[in-house]
Amino acid sequence: MNIVIASDSFKGSLTSKEAAQSIDAGIRRVFPDAHISRMSIADGGEGTAEALIDCLGGHMESVEVLSPQARKIRACYGVLSSGQVIVEMAAASGLILEPEDQRKIMTATTFGTGQLIKAALE
Repeated sequence: MNIVIASDSFKGSLTSKEAAQSIDAGIRRVFPDAHISRMSIADGGEGTAEALIDCLGGHMESVEVLSPQARKIRACYGVLSSGQVIVEMAAASGLILEPEDQRKIMTATTFGTGQLIKAALE
């Protein structure tokens, strides 16, 4: 039996990789001899850079930026082997980065995304 797991992230709880690993473990309990292929996917939001790096090859770089509420956080961007970079806005400006009681869209900023872009360009 061949099975392909193409999972997106579960916002705020599991990355695409973690979801695929959990699904894989469940399938193996029922079908221990199955041939399972895992593929990270994303819808353009959180996890997109990591999914593209998984598929295209490369690595992730982490830098300090400001969150939507101007707190210092770590955000990542992807670097392909060609030298091209993948910047994911959700990594620096996603409201999920803030505690639920502090998600204030009227005062949120995307300044951190600019910082992420600047770091990727350097």
